[in-house]
Amino acid sequence: MNLAIFMDAHAVCGDARLLKEVQRGLMRIAIDNDAMLSRFAAAINSFGSSHGWWNRLLSRGLGHGEGEQQLNLKKEGIFPLVHGVRSLALAYRVTQISTTSRIEALVADGKLESSMGTDLTDSLQFFMGLKLTAGLAELDKAKAVTGTIDVARLSTLDRDLLKDTLGIVKQCKPACVQWLAKAVNRSTRLIRRQRDAGAALSHALVGQSQARVAALPPG
Repeated sequence: MNLAIFMDAHAVCGDARLLKEVQRGLMRIAIDNDAMLSRFAAAINSFGSSHGWWNRLLSRGLGHGEGEQQLNLKKEGIFPLVHGVRSLALAYRVTQISTTSRIEALVADGKLESSMGTDLTDSLQFFMGLKLTAGLAELDKAKAVTGTIDVARLSTLDRDLLKDTLGIVKQCKPACVQWLAKAVNRSTRLIRRQRDAGAALSHALVGQSQARVAALPPG
């Protein structure tokens, strides 16, 4: 997670170009390391799965008056979405810091479908709105902010929207692996072309040197 934190860093004083230069250098190193990219992206599965919640909401098994049904928005929705986009940003060398800016850059570069970009942005905004509302309600009751919501107390509309956004997260996890695989394959092909070009240039230079030596007069 230290790498994730560093990727999201921005300068607050001093020469911001120094930080940008280090971040670009980090991306150059990371994109050449398939194993590191895979481990970095695997963090989206570090917390609980949203599949169970999504299935329960899909079957409309939750309703008012059924007791507390606590859902941790960060673990189930916000983090998998944000880190999935962060992983793609690292793989494709997107330098933007915010998640929405990264999504826009990925869509603009053709690395992410426009419809998926819209769904991810809308889902993130919905999660953040729910988290803010729940946090303010806890503060009003002099409680510590937990980042959780009681799903049973949501309106029918909000439960339907929550079902849709958790569905996007459910789709995003395996899709992120596929997108990263494409990025890795693209990078591998690029690296191979660069190595082949370097080898061809080296061979040509050696050939020229040998020809020049052979053309020298004896003695």
